[in-house]
Amino acid sequence: MLPAPPKPVVTLTTNKTTTYYSVHETTTAKIFHAIEAHGLRDQDGERAAGLTAAKSEMTLNGRETGALCTPEFVKITLNLVVTLPRHERVTDLSNDLRERWEHFAAAVATHEQRHVDIFANGANAAKARIEAALKNWASCAALQATVRSLWTNQEMETQKAQRVFDDEDRARVAEDRKPLQAAIEAKKAQLTRMSAEIRQLDATLEDLSRRAGAVREKVDTVNADITKANGNCSRPTERIQVLCRQYDALVASHNAVVAEHSSVVAHRNRLADEHNVLVESINALVEALNWVR
Repeated sequence: MLPAPPKPVVTLTTNKTTTYYSVHETTTAKIFHAIEAHGLRDQDGERAAGLTAAKSEMTLNGRETGALCTPEFVKITLNLVVTLPRHERVTDLSNDLRERWEHFAAAVATHEQRHVDIFANGANAAKARIEAALKNWASCAALQATVRSLWTNQEMETQKAQRVFDDEDRARVAEDRKPLQAAIEAKKAQLTRMSAEIRQLDATLEDLSRRAGAVREKVDTVNADITKANGNCSRPTERIQVLCRQYDALVASHNAVVAEHSSVVAHRNRLADEHNVLVESINALVEALNWVR
């Protein structure tokens, strides 16, 4: 039996470079529009705020001895380029928006670091497999083919691991968004009901205004009749007394309609205030939802 071939040196060198793309906008919508416009996409074509790209090289140096190869060294180089967003006008952001941006940027960096780790773990796994394969005698051509196959298979496994991580992260984000989305839908339904009630109150106010106007016209007519008759309700004649009773009844009716109108206006104003508070609450939830990515 042949002894094991000399143990070659298998080295793995990992180089990581971080680059940034600039964001200058100062509103949520414009910030994410700028990020999308930058055009980063992951391996599945999904839009991404950050990206980790990998390029690898592998060299096997061996000395042929007859039909067998004495491997001398294997050099593996993994070059990683991480691309992250960087806001160039952080001091121009509101306190709330600056806090949201910093949290978002940190989350993007953490996400991409996980991609870096997966690439590095894959390269280390390939290194271990190559070291094991080189313990067996073979021709240099066979060793080259074995090493290349091991590296290619590991790259495929690494890409699969990257895809699994992205799928899990997207699922996590979707789960994190659910409570906010549910709260927004509930408040929108409440807003719809409130808006319908306000429209109904507006219709009621229009009707009350018409009724008050009609009664007021009748009051003016009776008052004119009293004036034409040179009457006075403090010492009325029989005819004037009838007109005065009509006048008093109409005035009472007018005052009742005006009082009802005032009550409806107060109720509408309270609803309008609640409506505005609800709109602000929905806008705040939507703003929070936009940053859950």
